[in-house]
Amino acid sequence: MPTKNLVIVRTHFYDQRLSDFIEPILSSPDYDVVIAVDENRGAIETHGIPKLSMTNDLFRNFGLHVDYGNIMWLCGDYALYLARREFPDAANYWLIEYDVTINRPEPISFFRELDRSHAHDFLSTHFREREAGWFWGDPMAPEYAVVWRSYFPLVRLSGRAIDFLLERRILASSRIMAMEPDARPNWPNDESFVACELHYHGFDCADFNTLGDYYDGSTFFNDVLLHPDHLPPHDGKIYHMVRDGSHYLKMVRPGMNNFQRPTLRDLIDLAATGTAIEEIQPVLGAQIAFELRLSADVPDKILAPGGVVMTLLEEAAPTSPLQLGAVIQALARLRMRCTLDALGLLAAERGWPTTEAFSNVALARPAWQSSIGTWSKQQNYRLDAEGGNDGNHAVDYGFHTASEPNGHWTVDLQQTYLLTEVRIYNRLEFAHRMNGFQLLASLDGTTWHVAYESPIGHDLAPSAYEPIRIALFTPAKLLRMRSRQDDFFHFRELEAYGKPVRGL
Repeated sequence: MPTKNLVIVRTHFYDQRLSDFIEPILSSPDYDVVIAVDENRGAIETHGIPKLSMTNDLFRNFGLHVDYGNIMWLCGDYALYLARREFPDAANYWLIEYDVTINRPEPISFFRELDRSHAHDFLSTHFREREAGWFWGDPMAPEYAVVWRSYFPLVRLSGRAIDFLLERRILASSRIMAMEPDARPNWPNDESFVACELHYHGFDCADFNTLGDYYDGSTFFNDVLLHPDHLPPHDGKIYHMVRDGSHYLKMVRPGMNNFQRPTLRDLIDLAATGTAIEEIQPVLGAQIAFELRLSADVPDKILAPGGVVMTLLEEAAPTSPLQLGAVIQALARLRMRCTLDALGLLAAERGWPTTEAFSNVALARPAWQSSIGTWSKQQNYRLDAEGGNDGNHAVDYGFHTASEPNGHWTVDLQQTYLLTEVRIYNRLEFAHRMNGFQLLASLDGTTWHVAYESPIGHDLAPSAYEPIRIALFTPAKLLRMRSRQDDFFHFRELEAYGKPVRGL
C-alpha cells in the first residue's frame, strides 16, 4: 500500500530559498521530493535533488502533442505524467511552482494537514466554473457546455486521476496530430483540461478553500506579486507569486505587466538584503524618473534639499554603501546633471560611506562605437554605445556593432585619469567574440597605444560571469575596446578605476 506522498517542484533554477523549502521535506519519512525542469535547451543543475528532465522528445514518446507554444509552461500536467511513471507508488502527487510560498513555520504541515484528512482526487485554488472572459477555457468549450477552471501553481492529484488524464491527453493528441497543422485548434492548458476532465468524469474534486481558510484573491492569483520581505507574519495561507532577487525585479520593470511597482524605499531596502545592485538599478532608475515627473523636479535642482533624489540619497547613505551605490548607479544611468564628481563631494561633506560607484570613472560618460547593426538596441552610434557603460550588468549585451573587421567601442572619460584597473563584463552568450580583444588608451583621441592585448587563442567564454580584470598603470582620457576578429563586437559593461591626473 502506498505510504509516501510526492512533492514535485516546477522550476528552472535552484537557489537558497528553494533549498530551504525542499530540505525539510526531503528529511521527512512520509514525503519524497523531485524537481521538474524543462531541459529542452540543456541540463539544469539541481544539486543532488532527484530530477524529472522534461523535453519535447520525451513527451512525444508518451504520445502527447507538444508542437504548441511553450508546452512545458502551458501544460503543467505533463510533469505529473512523468512523475507518475517514475514514482508509481506515491499516495498523492503534489505539484508546486518555485514562486509559491506556504506561509507557515513548517510548510510541510500544509501538505500533511490535507493528506491526512482529505482523500480527494484533485485539489487546487480557484476551482470553479470559469468566469466570462477567461480565455484559457475556450479550447474545452466545444466538448463541455460549461467549462470548469482551476489554477495550477499548487495542485494535488491522486494516481488514478493522473492515469485517466494521461489517457485523455493521448486521445486528444492523436486527434489533433492527425489534422493539418493549419487546421489544428488551440491546445487546452493544464488549468482547463484537468478541471473539466476530472469534474465531468466522476472524480472527487475540490477547491482548497472548501476544506479550510487557505487563500484569497489578494494572496494567491496571477496578478499578485510579493517579495518575501513583504509577507505578513506566519498566517497559514498560501501565496503566489512570491519572488526575490532578479526574479522579483524583472517582473516589476516598466512595461512588463500590471503589478504594483515597488516604492523607492522598497528598492533601497532590497539593496540592504544583498540583492545585486545591477539588478536593482534599472528598476530604481525607472522609479526615480517616475517620481521626478510626478513632483515636477528638474535636473538643474536634482540635489536640492527636500527633493526626490536628495531625500533618496539621505535615506540610503546612512545604512550601507550597497544602498548608496544602487541609487548612484541609477542616477548615472538616467544621465542627470548631478555628476559623479558632485555626488562624491557631497558624500565627503556628509561623511557618507564610500561606494565603488564613485570611483568607476567610465560610468555614464559619453561613448560611441564603430557601427550599427541589426542587433543594436539603438539606431544611433552614441545611444547604443552608452549601454556599455551605464552601470547595468543585468542585460545580455550593453551594445552591439555590425559584423565587421576590427569593430570597436570607445568611451571619453572627459578628463585624464591614472587608471589602475579596467573591468570588462563579457556577454553571456557568444562570449567568444571577445577573444583576442585589445584595450587602447589615448590622451587626445588621435594617438592611441595598446594598454592590454588578450592573446588571440585565449578563450574568454569561461570569464563571462565574472569581469575580466585588467591591472594597469596608465594615464588616459579615452579608452577603446577593439576586436581583432571579423565578426560582431559586444560586451555587457566596461568599468574603469583610477585617480584624476592634473596637468595632462
